[in-house]
Amino acid sequence: MVTHGSPTDPRVVASFERLLRAHRVAAFATVGPASRAHVHVAYFAWSAEHDLFFYSWPASRHARHLEANRSMAVALFDAHQRWGDPERGGQLYGTAREARGRWVGIARAVYLKRFPGFERVRRADGAPSPVPYRFRARCARWFDPRFEGPFGLLEVTWPARTNGRTRAGATIPSPK
Repeated sequence: MVTHGSPTDPRVVASFERLLRAHRVAAFATVGPASRAHVHVAYFAWSAEHDLFFYSWPASRHARHLEANRSMAVALFDAHQRWGDPERGGQLYGTAREARGRWVGIARAVYLKRFPGFERVRRADGAPSPVPYRFRARCARWFDPRFEGPFGLLEVTWPARTNGRTRAGATIPSPK
């Protein structure tokens, strides 16, 4: 059983932000031709709308996949976690594409806030610069022992979102 939460509930938002803060690197999975999976590991930052941003090159395999199929899954996990310890991490499912318009500036701002040396490192070798990609979750599942249910597994689903923060409503049990 999974605890279903409202993405507008302050306790759920705080839990989701704790999940994002606890991880700096994520595995981003795309779907390529003939439904072949591909995974890309990258540093990420997020906006106030909880969109995730990562930088990559448009010629990369995952970027080419996203041109044809925007579907993406993201895994956040602690590689040092030991079996039997409390569960940590989560999965997000949604869509991604190259950031455009105002999202380019948002991506740069949130990335610089999280990774202050980003601009210096990005331009150090003189190679072409990567571009930002924006991931927007439609569903997220993560562990938070503050919530009831097996392992504190919490799930949030957003309806189709346009221009920011349109969200579904639902009730959740009180945190433990």
